[in-house]
Amino acid sequence: APTPTPTPEPATWEKYSYTLLPDGSACVVDCTSIDIILYPPTEMDGHPVTAIGDWAFRSSDLQQITIPEGVTSIGEAAFADDYGLTTLRLPATLRTVGRKAFMSCQILRELQLPEGLTAMGAGAFFGCSSLKSITVPAGITAIEEESFSFCYRLQTVSLPQGLVSIGEEAFSTCTALKTLTIPEGVTSIGDRAFARCRSLGSIEL
Repeated sequence: APTPTPTPEPATWEKYSYTLLPDGSACVVDCTSIDIILYPPTEMDGHPVTAIGDWAFRSSDLQQITIPEGVTSIGEAAFADDYGLTTLRLPATLRTVGRKAFMSCQILRELQLPEGLTAMGAGAFFGCSSLKSITVPAGITAIEEESFSFCYRLQTVSLPQGLVSIGEEAFSTCTALKTLTIPEGVTSIGDRAFARCRSLGSIEL
């Protein structure tokens, strides 16, 4: 799901750059000085922060981040290639996670997706090779292509009853995954969705 389109002219608030969305809320688009531990603000210049923009924190030295309550969307590749990221706290208000948002966060070990999440873009957690378990929230109806590909240490996955489709290579090369229960409502499973899952002994339909 795309991040809402912000206005083109960025403004500056402390070390952050942001743009205004049509509803007057702020979308964080950059940070001039990223500490290893980051607590983005809930508002900037009186504008509530509701979005993290595309590529906002990509390839940073970030190790821990708490995304504030009020944020509803995280943009494409917003935290991709943050190789040192170990701790990620997502707000209950989050509804959409963009394509490749957390791609290759290789030492992120734990992930709790908020219950209100309704959409995750393709490759959202591609290459998060230290994740061991994931519970996909009830509001997710589609797991897009390559969402969890190359999550080598992923052992347990819980899928919601409302799930309808699993995309191409969604769980490919999850070599530690042993069992999986696919909900009854799933009507479409893409090519190679479980390719190279060499430990997968059973799939329950």
